[in-house]
Amino acid sequence: MLGVVRSHFAVPLNDPLFTTTALIFGWLIAFYAANWNQREGALNRLRYEAYGKIAPSLTAVKLSFVPINSTLRSIENFISAIEQPSLHVTVDWQNLPGTLSKQTQESAERFTEFLSAIETHQILFLDLIPLRRALTKEWYRVTERLIQIQALHYEAGAIQKPAKPSPKLLELKNEAKQLSGMVWDIAAYFQDYAIALQNEALAPAVGQKMLKRKPKDTSLRTLEQLPNEE
Repeated sequence: MLGVVRSHFAVPLNDPLFTTTALIFGWLIAFYAANWNQREGALNRLRYEAYGKIAPSLTAVKLSFVPINSTLRSIENFISAIEQPSLHVTVDWQNLPGTLSKQTQESAERFTEFLSAIETHQILFLDLIPLRRALTKEWYRVTERLIQIQALHYEAGAIQKPAKPSPKLLELKNEAKQLSGMVWDIAAYFQDYAIALQNEALAPAVGQKMLKRKPKDTSLRTLEQLPNEE
């Protein structure tokens, strides 16, 4: 800009106009640079503070899937013991649907808290909105299956251990096995989100980013590979 002023208007370097223009231009650059740095610093602080409020609820959701998976495995093991009498499994079969219902409700409460924390600070993490949409969609899909398997459990009956598994029990075992895999998958998706959140909120402070999850099994997907349409 100063070169244009000098060449276009033939203003010598020692001319007061050129000196004044240079001072003003330099001041403007310094002013905007200082304000930009101040804005970035404030934004980084806000993201750091937001991370401290979101992270606990995110961890709580991930942990809520552990007892759910344990209950699903108990269903599998009970029916396997019917198929193979040599197996000895102690399972409170009658109470499993109620246990699973309670665990699903607990997970729903933790997920609601997580969404509330995210949405309260969403403007700070606009780039993560697609991941949040995909995560929400998957959570609802898994939760719906968890509710369905509770109904299937009641239909299968088997208050006392039968001599052989009924078709309904075999269907229940297959559903429990599939759902157990889905529960571990969604727990991994929450970990994917945790990594993305840390990279957004903390990377500027530490100067590096965490590596994204890359499953060795190519049939497994990451959160970024899920559809995220609302």
